Amino acid sequence: MNEAVDSIKTFHKQQRQLYDGFKLLRSKYDDLKESNSATLWEYIPKKIPKGYDEGELYRLVDQLSNTGEGMRMRNYSASVCWH
Repeated sequence: MNEAVDSIKTFHKQQRQLYDGFKLLRSKYDDLKESNSATLWEYIPKKIPKGYDEGELYRLVDQLSNTGEGMRMRNYSASVCWH
């Protein structure tokens, strides 16, 4: 009987460690996603010279982010975002 109780306690401890690790990983993911979004939507547009081929920029963003952000940018008002 003691072995069963010890086994359950060990299992519970391992589950708690996994869950705590997941929470930390998720927090890091959320921070990185927010930072990536700020880079794509705030930093890059300020650095784009006038007359730059916006279509090429959208394709580059799609390739680099692999999230479809280029499509979101394309749908966003180009006059507000890029000029």
